This record gives sequence, C-alpha cells and structure tokens, in this order.
Amino acid sequence: MENKLKITVEGVSYEVLVEDITGTETKEKKPRKPIRKVTYTEHNLQPESDVERFSPLNGVVVDIMVEEGQRVEKGAALIAIEAMKIINTLTAHRRGVVTQIAVEKDQSVFLGQTLLSIQ
Repeated sequence: MENKLKITVEGVSYEVLVEDITGTETKEKKPRKPIRKVTYTEHNLQPESDVERFSPLNGVVVDIMVEEGQRVEKGAALIAIEAMKIINTLTAHRRGVVTQIAVEKDQSVFLGQTLLSIQ
C-alpha cells in the first residue's frame, strides 16, 4: 500500500510516496561469527626472567615513584605512563630492590620496552 504525502521543509513543499511495509517479510540476518576475544594481561609479555618490568603499552612516562636501590613490596607503584590522556600505573610484580631504572620522566616508551629491574 502506498500513501502520497506532502511535506514542507523550510518553506519548500515536497510530494513524497510512502510505502507501507508492515506485514512484509524482511530478510533474515545471518548469524555473525563471534569476534575472536583477545584478553590483555600483563603476563602476555613474558620476560626471560622475572627481574625486568616491561611497558604494557605505548605512552609517555609521567612519573617515576621509585629510585634505584629502593626496596619495594609486591603491588607497590613504580612508574606512571600516560597513554591517550589516561594515566596507567605500573606496579611491582614481586618484592625486591630496584636495581636499574631504564627510563626517564617525559620519555616515550613502547610496548614491551624494559622500564626497570627488580632483584
């Protein structure tokens, strides 16, 4: 069934033909294949030893909360990295002593880059 309508837009009149599609069958949508789920964890970047901490993302170092020689507990905040206006805080994966800091404040870092070492 078709209906003829007159529509006015900004003072200009238009005649349009409107088709009633209620009751008509529509094409069935094919089920989509599920998107491969990728889960990110810090453990995706396995170091050769558990001494080094790697950057989990590309960004800029905005703060370094530890110094070389400082003793840290597991979960202690180490380095803050800004990526896309979001600050991500990297924490200690184990307790120990920070033996080396391989980056400086305001330095760009890349995914997988060594940031520091904890012995």
